[in-house]
Amino acid sequence: MSKAFAGVGSRVQGPGASDQPPVAVIDEPQVSQGPVTFYHWIDKYPSSEIIHVSGGEKRISADGQAILLPEKAIHFHNGMYTTSDPEEIALMDLRGPAWGITRDREEYYSHVLSANERLRRQAGQVTAMNQQLEERKKEEGRLRAKLEAAGISPD
Repeated sequence: MSKAFAGVGSRVQGPGASDQPPVAVIDEPQVSQGPVTFYHWIDKYPSSEIIHVSGGEKRISADGQAILLPEKAIHFHNGMYTTSDPEEIALMDLRGPAWGITRDREEYYSHVLSANERLRRQAGQVTAMNQQLEERKKEEGRLRAKLEAAGISPD
């Protein structure tokens, strides 16, 4: 956990004390900076929802002019959104499964795919895994033959 400072706490007494307001240390959660993909569904359908994060408010500047703060929003497309923005990651983690939002693709698929679609997907995964297994067996056979040709026992 990282530490952040806020303007609350006990005043420092003694030598070196200042007239600055007291400061307290608050723990903030660490958020990974790498890209994170979130999945979002509503009922049993992938969501294309737009979620407001921050900004979009009007403020008055020091010279009295109205300023519109830039808006930051999360735009899901077919139920998926990828970001490395810590503020967005924290917001999506906070909302979580209660809002139909997860980082787990399999959980997302369990909500949006019908039973028949899940079976077809699993069959496709089995086929792909069998192909990978066959390729690995061929590579192992090739490497064994190479070892035997060099006079080394592969066992």
